[in-house]
Amino acid sequence: MYKHTFLLTLSALLLASSLGARTPEGPTNTTLPLDSLAAVYDLNQVVVTGTRHPRPLRTSPVLTQVVGQEQLRRGDWGEMTQVLENQLPGIEFSHGAYGSNISMMGLPGNYVLFLRDGNRISGESNANIDYQRLGLLNTGRIEIVRGASSVLYGSNAMAGVVHLLSCPISQSPLLEAYTRYSNFGTTQTEAALTLKEGSVGSRTTLRHFHTEGYDLNNRRSDGRTMERTTTHQLGQEVHWQAAPKLELSANGHLYKNHVDASLPMRNNKMNDAVDYNLTARYHLPNKSTLEAVWHSDHYRIFEKDAQRHDLQYSLRFNNGRLAGEVRLGEHSRMSVGLEYLSEALLAPRNKIAATLEQSDWVGYVQENWQWGEHLTLSGGLRLNYNSDYGYHGTWQTAARVSWGDFSFRGNVGTGYKSPTLKDRHMEYQAPTSFPIYVFGNPDLIPETSLFTGLSAEYNRRDLSVSLHLYRNAVKDMITEVMEAYDAATDPAMIYYYQNVEEADIRGMDLLLRWRPLSRLEVNASYALVKAHDQKRDRQFTGSRPHSGVLALHYQRNDWPLHPALHLQGSYKGKMSRGIYDAESGAESVSYLDDFTLWRANLRLQLPGQLQVQTGIANLFDYSDPETFATFSPGRTFFISARLTL
Repeated sequence: MYKHTFLLTLSALLLASSLGARTPEGPTNTTLPLDSLAAVYDLNQVVVTGTRHPRPLRTSPVLTQVVGQEQLRRGDWGEMTQVLENQLPGIEFSHGAYGSNISMMGLPGNYVLFLRDGNRISGESNANIDYQRLGLLNTGRIEIVRGASSVLYGSNAMAGVVHLLSCPISQSPLLEAYTRYSNFGTTQTEAALTLKEGSVGSRTTLRHFHTEGYDLNNRRSDGRTMERTTTHQLGQEVHWQAAPKLELSANGHLYKNHVDASLPMRNNKMNDAVDYNLTARYHLPNKSTLEAVWHSDHYRIFEKDAQRHDLQYSLRFNNGRLAGEVRLGEHSRMSVGLEYLSEALLAPRNKIAATLEQSDWVGYVQENWQWGEHLTLSGGLRLNYNSDYGYHGTWQTAARVSWGDFSFRGNVGTGYKSPTLKDRHMEYQAPTSFPIYVFGNPDLIPETSLFTGLSAEYNRRDLSVSLHLYRNAVKDMITEVMEAYDAATDPAMIYYYQNVEEADIRGMDLLLRWRPLSRLEVNASYALVKAHDQKRDRQFTGSRPHSGVLALHYQRNDWPLHPALHLQGSYKGKMSRGIYDAESGAESVSYLDDFTLWRANLRLQLPGQLQVQTGIANLFDYSDPETFATFSPGRTFFISARLTL
């Protein structure tokens, strides 16, 4: 069925491509030829995440890593999680009972803040958001800021910020369509229609994803399976240039995800979400701006059967912001803001039967000074009032100095993370044959951190090298602690959330971008993460000290069909994990093997703005059905088509 769906979609794309080829004024190729790039890494691209206002990457005082649209498409990644894991060192996703779990710089997902066009994404139910909500087609670039960013973004930004930015509404009319098929009945189809008439622009996006899923082994009681999953998503964006200095915009998304459980102790579930955003931006004299935003995001989880859907989890974020970017003089630019953030949680599966709420009122200011192209300084303060924890302040400073082809950056800042409502009030029974309970703790206190980072970069047209060193010291970390346990007398294993951990995380990121030939680009990265558990005097379980990526991209624009070959290998080092014995309750540490996964794909540019890619993931057919060091099912094949009209 799904093969037929893909072939029908591909046929439709080919037909539309041939029709588009007859149009004398059709759009140009949106893929930038490799040998026409000004530099192997574009330092003139504008970034916003590090300072919360647009500025060229070359002058940003905060180290920002960018994955552009060409990099998003080269590997023909099916999902956003694959992009992040294979483009950046030190980021890994693992599969769990309730979706994917991220590890970044030695910390889990509840320390990583995900933004979409500046807005926080709701849905944290197991220390992670629902990553199926993040589509690729309309994403223009991803900006990643590592380390504490609490001054600008508040709680959950202690490991860093991952910011997805949509493509601007410019060319019109513009139709983009993408379809992809791979093993296990996995199909993905996305489409975006952009229209613009005068001062009004509109973009509508659709996304469908389906996989039949797979088991890594035949033991159906071990919880290691990729369930059958179907996702639907609809997005709408409208932009209006209401006056020469006034911009108004609105956007929203409807999301629904069905997961059919195939293991005992688990039920079918459905996740859905509704989010919307209203923005007004006014351009003041002297290149200053004032922005007002209201954003709402409501995420829910249901258990379902043929007759009914039972609500299990509901989390709603409401966020109001009034922000300004004020140019005070030739060298000074200030970011100021006031924010209101409310969180409402209802979670019957966690024994939270009545809605709980907490709110934050925030004021922040960050000053940026720039003297020419060679020196940039910034400093910021944030004052946060939480309805349950009162006042707390954070600060951050950063500097950039350049000399010739060299740039040096340094930043120091504090992080802050208040306990979530779930951490404080939950009661949860894990879906296991042996009874395991996890209880919240109303006496939890906020976590704090001190982050220090230094980086050195060398950039020229055909070579870019960067080295980033950092330390992140986290205090009062919240984790699950098991109470004293004796299998002979206790009917269950019981865990409580407590502020017991202290982490000293030190790491290094090394990135290389090199173009030895005009048609060949080499990208390599290596991450070293020493996430030390101060209380237990050991590496944090669930984090890998070593990881790396090597990618080769070769493109011939002087040949018919402009073939491009992409080859990539990802290395994951050994990882420790903690295991509790069901009989004694004692914890032991085991280690998962290191491994390397390779993939290759070929891209062809057909007439009429049709791009076709085909490739093989996990070339050497590596899988681990015993210890599950990787959740890859082995060698898979994929083919995709992308049409732009």
